[in-house]
Formats: sequence, structure tokens, C-alpha cells
Amino acid sequence: MRHSGSPACVERRRAAARRVPWLLLAAIAATSPAAAQRPAYEELQTLSGAINHIYRNYAEAVSYAALVRAAIAGMLGSLDPHSAYFARSELEQRSALERGLLAVTGIDVDEVEGVVTVLSVHPGSPAARAGVAAGDRLVAIDDTAVAGLPITSVELRLAGREGSRVRLRLERGSRLEPDSFAVSLKRAVLRIRSVDLARMADSTTAYVRLGHFGAEAGREVHDALTRLRGEACAGPSSTCGGTPAVTSSRPLSWRRSSFRVGPWSSAPADASSTWT
Repeated sequence: MRHSGSPACVERRRAAARRVPWLLLAAIAATSPAAAQRPAYEELQTLSGAINHIYRNYAEAVSYAALVRAAIAGMLGSLDPHSAYFARSELEQRSALERGLLAVTGIDVDEVEGVVTVLSVHPGSPAARAGVAAGDRLVAIDDTAVAGLPITSVELRLAGREGSRVRLRLERGSRLEPDSFAVSLKRAVLRIRSVDLARMADSTTAYVRLGHFGAEAGREVHDALTRLRGEACAGPSSTCGGTPAVTSSRPLSWRRSSFRVGPWSSAPADASSTWT
């Protein structure tokens, strides 16, 4: 068998693992200007050769599927921070999560200084009732460490079937001497609105805060702007000859308005657009 547990085989695998970096060095050396002009099939042969070499000589057993998936994820990750690879099952689960069809814990997380951190807790959610607070650091989900996992994977692990339970281990306070605690949460389906604030800043300027970019964000923004425009036109000093300026805190592509990034606390001139 290829993966024998004898001392001799273990030593051979270790020696092979020490040779793997030379493959990386050889690949780097091949990225000269002349090599960059090679035909596509030769480049693909290089990739195929690297995958085969790792599969046959790596110290531990690894599948072709795992290597190919890692290669695709690496290629997309090298392009920009917004490109990612999802398997079909993950994409379907992600779509269900964004449409609000999965039960959740009620926390929004993101990576802060290399640590998965709770950015906000939705009022009335399972996490809020358990005492989870913004700033808490997520350490493990169901006793599985989250360090090194993409945020998208963490979000999918937090979601699940309505009524199912998930155990979270968190840290709070100083990183050197943190207070560690665990909570067991019962997932629930939450109605989370994308637009959590919409008001007239003055007689001609509407302020819309997009706190969550969900599947219904476009419709909610449209409804909010329609309502605010009606309020502006109904005002005693309104002429309705012009159109109110709109400010937003998140980027959004929409057929009637375009938004640019602006801070929550203010609405600078370069973060506004005009209702058309």
C-alpha cells in the first residue's frame, strides 16, 4: 500500500515532505519573462505536475479533490479580496442564508486583526439573550476552532435548521488574559431588515442607513426613498421642483440611484447621489 505505517515508510514520507519546498522554488524560477510567454497548455501542465507531485509525495494522505479545490481557491484569492470559490452545496446554503431561509444566532462577525470578532448582535436574537456582545472574539463553533477559516465559512457554520442548537466558545477583554466563556444557542429565523434607519436630514436631504446588505436591500431602499420623497413633497416649504439628495453608508448598485461609501456618523458631499 502507498500509505504504510512502517518506520521506513514514515521516514520516506517525511523526506518527501522536505522536498516539497523545492517544487515551489522551481515554480518561482520558471516565472521568468520567457516562461510567461509559454502556451496555456504548458502552464496547465505545470499546475497538473504540481498537484501530482504533492499527491504522491506529501507526508500525509491528501485527495485530488482537496488539492484541486485549494488551487481554485488560491487562484481566486490572489485576484482580489472579493473573489471566492464555493462548492454548489455551499453556494445554495449561502443563498438560503442571504434570503433569510436559514435559522441564525443573531451575530454579525468579521475578521478584526486576524481574529473572528462579533461586530454586532441583533436585538432579541438568541445571541443577545445569551449575553453575547459586540467586541467578543469567537474561538470555536461546536468545539471546532474557527482560526484560519474564511468568514463565509464561519457564517455558514453559525446558521442551520430552525430550533437546532450550536455551542460557541468566546473570549472577552484583554487578549493576553481574556475572559473565556461558552454559550449554547438555539437557532431562530430572524427578520433582519437591511434598512434600519431612514429619515429626512433636512428639507432636501434624505439619510438612509443600510445596516445589512440582504436579498431585499434594493426593495427596502426603494421603499424608504419613495416614502421620504413623499414626506419632502408634503412639507410646507416644498416645491418638489427639485429632487432630494440621498446619502448612504454602504455601496449599492441600483437602477434608480447609486451610492458611495460614507461613515455612519456623517454624510459628506462625496457620499451623496441624486434621486433621478
